[in-house]
Amino acid sequence: MTTQTNPLEAITAVRDQPAKFNLVITDLTMSGMDGAKLGVQLLQLQPNLPIIITTGYSGVMTPTKVRELGFRELLSKPSTPRTLGETVHRVLQQAASAKK
Repeated sequence: MTTQTNPLEAITAVRDQPAKFNLVITDLTMSGMDGAKLGVQLLQLQPNLPIIITTGYSGVMTPTKVRELGFRELLSKPSTPRTLGETVHRVLQQAASAKK
């Protein structure tokens, strides 16, 4: 697992080692660049990269908007460890099925 707190460093990490990343979880609200912009840039580098975006602002990001951006899931905050785990499992299963 790789953790980045700076969106530009996250972009660099994915650009430099794309095969290392099977999933990205990002928050909508971050310093320097929002999670939606980060996700769009990551998808330009790796179009099939599954992205989960999380937010506590339900009116800003909707499931429809998430799909339009090319992300896999919207995870509303607060979330439980179980909900996070189920979401990650579902997204990775969908990604694996798409590769077959």
